Amino acid sequence: RDIGELVGIPAERVVVTPLAADLQRFSPGPPAEARQRLQADYSLPEHYVLYLARLEHPGKGHVPLIEAWDRLLDEVEVKQDLVLAGSPWDGYAEIEAALGKARHRERIRLLGFVQHAHIPDLYRAADAVVFPSFYEGFGLPVLEAMGCGRALAPLCRKWPARPPCSLTRPNRPRFGRPCSNFCKSPT
Repeated sequence: RDIGELVGIPAERVVVTPLAADLQRFSPGPPAEARQRLQADYSLPEHYVLYLARLEHPGKGHVPLIEAWDRLLDEVEVKQDLVLAGSPWDGYAEIEAALGKARHRERIRLLGFVQHAHIPDLYRAADAVVFPSFYEGFGLPVLEAMGCGRALAPLCRKWPARPPCSLTRPNRPRFGRPCSNFCKSPT
Protein backbone atom coordinates (compact mmCIF):
# COMPACT_ATOMS: atom_id res chain seq x y z
CA ARG A 1 0.00 0.00 0.00
CA ASP A 2 2.78 2.44 0.85
CA ILE A 3 4.30 2.15 -2.62
CA GLY A 4 0.95 2.88 -4.20
CA GLU A 5 0.23 5.82 -1.92
CA LEU A 6 3.69 7.38 -1.96
CA VAL A 7 4.70 6.77 -5.57
CA GLY A 8 1.33 6.47 -7.24
CA ILE A 9 1.80 2.98 -8.65
CA PRO A 10 -1.46 1.02 -9.01
CA ALA A 11 -1.73 -1.90 -6.58
CA GLU A 12 -2.08 -4.43 -9.40
CA ARG A 13 1.42 -3.47 -10.61
CA VAL A 14 3.07 -4.07 -7.21
CA VAL A 15 4.55 -7.50 -6.49
CA VAL A 16 5.38 -8.37 -2.89
CA THR A 17 8.39 -10.59 -2.34
CA PRO A 18 8.28 -12.36 1.03
CA LEU A 19 11.34 -11.88 3.18
CA ALA A 20 12.49 -14.09 6.01
CA ALA A 21 15.40 -14.45 8.40
CA ASP A 22 18.15 -16.87 7.45
CA LEU A 23 17.55 -19.56 10.08
CA GLN A 24 20.95 -21.11 9.34
CA ARG A 25 22.52 -17.96 10.85
CA PHE A 26 19.75 -16.80 13.16
CA SER A 27 19.22 -19.84 15.35
CA PRO A 28 19.24 -20.39 19.11
CA GLY A 29 22.51 -20.91 20.95
CA PRO A 30 23.93 -20.67 24.47
CA PRO A 31 23.96 -17.00 25.58
CA ALA A 32 27.19 -17.41 27.57
CA GLU A 33 29.06 -18.75 24.53
CA ALA A 34 27.72 -15.95 22.35
CA ARG A 35 28.75 -13.34 24.93
CA GLN A 36 32.25 -14.86 25.13
CA ARG A 37 32.67 -14.66 21.33
CA LEU A 38 31.65 -10.97 21.40
CA GLN A 39 33.79 -9.78 24.33
CA ALA A 40 36.86 -9.07 22.21
CA ASP A 41 34.93 -6.56 20.10
CA TYR A 42 32.26 -5.20 22.45
CA SER A 43 32.10 -4.47 26.14
CA LEU A 44 28.75 -6.06 26.91
CA PRO A 45 27.10 -6.34 30.31
CA GLU A 46 26.17 -9.82 31.47
CA HIS A 47 22.46 -8.99 31.16
CA TYR A 48 21.08 -6.64 28.55
CA VAL A 49 18.09 -5.68 26.45
CA LEU A 50 19.14 -5.09 22.84
CA TYR A 51 17.89 -2.70 20.21
CA LEU A 52 19.65 -3.18 16.88
CA ALA A 53 18.89 -0.44 14.36
CA ARG A 54 20.60 2.53 12.80
CA LEU A 55 20.53 5.45 15.23
CA GLU A 56 17.91 7.51 13.43
CA HIS A 57 15.44 10.01 14.84
CA PRO A 58 12.48 9.98 14.84
CA GLY A 59 11.75 6.87 12.76
CA LYS A 60 13.52 4.22 14.81
CA GLY A 61 12.17 5.40 18.16
CA HIS A 62 15.42 5.72 20.11
CA VAL A 63 14.49 8.92 21.95
CA PRO A 64 11.20 7.59 23.35
CA LEU A 65 12.93 4.31 24.17
CA ILE A 66 15.61 6.13 26.17
CA GLU A 67 12.91 8.11 28.00
CA ALA A 68 10.91 4.95 28.67
CA TRP A 69 14.03 3.13 29.90
CA ASP A 70 14.61 5.95 32.38
CA ARG A 71 11.03 5.67 33.65
CA LEU A 72 11.29 1.90 33.90
CA LEU A 73 14.48 2.12 35.99
CA ASP A 74 12.83 4.75 38.20
CA GLU A 75 9.93 2.38 38.91
CA VAL A 76 11.40 -1.13 38.92
CA GLU A 77 14.66 -2.83 39.80
CA VAL A 78 15.98 -4.21 36.52
CA LYS A 79 19.19 -6.21 36.17
CA GLN A 80 19.59 -5.51 32.44
CA ASP A 81 21.27 -2.57 30.77
CA LEU A 82 19.92 -1.19 27.50
CA VAL A 83 22.29 -1.81 24.58
CA LEU A 84 21.82 0.23 21.40
CA ALA A 85 23.67 -1.19 18.43
CA GLY A 86 23.90 0.65 15.13
CA SER A 87 25.56 3.52 13.31
CA PRO A 88 24.57 7.17 13.69
CA TRP A 89 22.14 8.30 10.99
CA ASP A 90 19.77 11.20 10.33
CA GLY A 91 18.66 12.91 13.51
CA TYR A 92 21.43 11.41 15.65
CA ALA A 93 21.89 14.73 17.46
CA GLU A 94 18.41 14.25 18.97
CA ILE A 95 19.43 10.83 20.26
CA GLU A 96 22.63 12.28 21.74
CA ALA A 97 20.57 14.98 23.45
CA ALA A 98 18.21 12.35 24.93
CA LEU A 99 21.21 10.38 26.18
CA GLY A 100 22.59 13.56 27.75
CA LYS A 101 19.33 14.04 29.67
CA ALA A 102 18.98 10.38 30.68
CA ARG A 103 18.92 9.95 34.45
CA HIS A 104 20.29 6.42 34.10
CA ARG A 105 22.81 7.07 31.33
CA GLU A 106 25.24 4.61 32.90
CA ARG A 107 22.70 1.84 32.16
CA ILE A 108 22.61 2.58 28.41
CA ARG A 109 25.42 1.34 26.18
CA LEU A 110 26.12 2.40 22.60
CA LEU A 111 27.95 -0.18 20.51
CA GLY A 112 28.13 1.75 17.25
CA PHE A 113 28.45 -0.15 13.99
CA VAL A 114 28.11 -3.91 14.42
CA GLN A 115 29.74 -6.33 12.03
CA HIS A 116 27.17 -8.40 10.15
CA ALA A 117 28.79 -11.62 11.38
CA HIS A 118 28.26 -10.56 15.02
CA ILE A 119 24.53 -9.87 14.81
CA PRO A 120 23.30 -13.41 15.60
CA ASP A 121 25.51 -13.59 18.71
CA LEU A 122 24.30 -10.15 19.85
CA TYR A 123 20.76 -11.50 19.77
CA ARG A 124 21.73 -14.79 21.46
CA ALA A 125 23.59 -13.04 24.28
CA ALA A 126 20.71 -10.62 24.97
CA ASP A 127 18.14 -11.34 27.65
CA ALA A 128 15.57 -9.72 25.40
CA VAL A 129 15.20 -7.60 22.28
CA VAL A 130 13.13 -4.43 22.08
CA PHE A 131 11.81 -3.01 18.81
CA PRO A 132 10.44 0.53 19.34
CA SER A 133 10.46 1.62 15.71
CA PHE A 134 7.67 4.03 14.76
CA TYR A 135 7.48 2.59 11.27
CA GLU A 136 8.92 -0.46 9.60
CA GLY A 137 8.60 -1.59 6.04
CA PHE A 138 9.12 -5.19 7.12
CA GLY A 139 10.85 -5.56 10.49
CA LEU A 140 13.38 -8.27 9.63
CA PRO A 141 15.25 -7.81 12.96
CA VAL A 142 12.14 -9.10 14.74
CA LEU A 143 12.35 -12.38 12.81
CA GLU A 144 16.11 -12.59 13.34
CA ALA A 145 15.74 -12.13 17.11
CA MET A 146 12.97 -14.71 17.26
CA GLY A 147 15.10 -17.10 15.21
CA CYS A 148 17.81 -16.76 17.86
CA GLY A 149 15.26 -17.65 20.53
CA ARG A 150 15.15 -14.24 22.20
CA ALA A 151 12.22 -12.78 24.06
CA LEU A 152 10.86 -9.84 22.10
CA ALA A 153 9.09 -6.63 23.10
CA PRO A 154 7.88 -4.96 19.88
CA LEU A 155 6.82 -1.36 20.39
CA CYS A 156 6.20 -0.41 16.76
CA ARG A 157 3.22 1.92 16.18
CA LYS A 158 2.50 0.44 12.76
CA TRP A 159 2.44 -3.21 13.79
CA PRO A 160 0.01 -5.90 12.62
CA ALA A 161 -0.92 -7.04 16.14
CA ARG A 162 -1.13 -5.29 19.50
CA PRO A 163 2.35 -5.57 21.04
CA PRO A 164 2.87 -6.64 24.65
CA CYS A 165 4.19 -3.14 25.46
CA SER A 166 2.40 -0.47 23.51
CA LEU A 167 2.75 3.21 22.81
CA THR A 168 0.06 5.12 24.62
CA ARG A 169 0.80 8.46 22.99
CA PRO A 170 2.97 9.39 20.01
CA ASN A 171 6.62 9.78 21.09
CA ARG A 172 5.89 8.51 24.62
CA PRO A 173 6.23 4.75 24.94
CA ARG A 174 4.90 3.51 28.22
CA PHE A 175 6.48 0.42 29.68
CA GLY A 176 3.63 -1.06 31.67
CA ARG A 177 3.41 -4.10 33.92
CA PRO A 178 4.08 -6.55 31.07
CA CYS A 179 7.44 -4.92 30.35
CA SER A 180 8.55 -4.52 33.93
CA ASN A 181 7.74 -8.19 34.52
CA PHE A 182 9.41 -9.00 31.20
CA CYS A 183 12.70 -7.41 32.33
CA LYS A 184 12.59 -9.18 35.67
CA SER A 185 12.13 -12.59 34.05
CA PRO A 186 12.34 -12.67 30.24
CA THR A 187 11.34 -16.32 29.81
